[in-house]
Amino acid sequence: MENIVFRKAMEKDLPQILDLQTKIFNGEQKIPSEAISEFLAKKPQCWCAVFNDMVIGAVAAWEEDNVVHWG
Repeated sequence: MENIVFRKAMEKDLPQILDLQTKIFNGEQKIPSEAISEFLAKKPQCWCAVFNDMVIGAVAAWEEDNVVHWG
């Protein structure tokens, strides 16, 4: 059994990260999908948990109005 790898997200991870965010934030919390995709405009630094080449979790940090956000 392979281990879960925690690492800084790469460009190729972003589609999986956005899909995961959409399922959680839109599907469960009813946040509009367009608000989720606008997230990338904030130029976040993302980290992810990967298992068998699949992103199973992600976190990000970004600055907005001179305040650092983490989520």
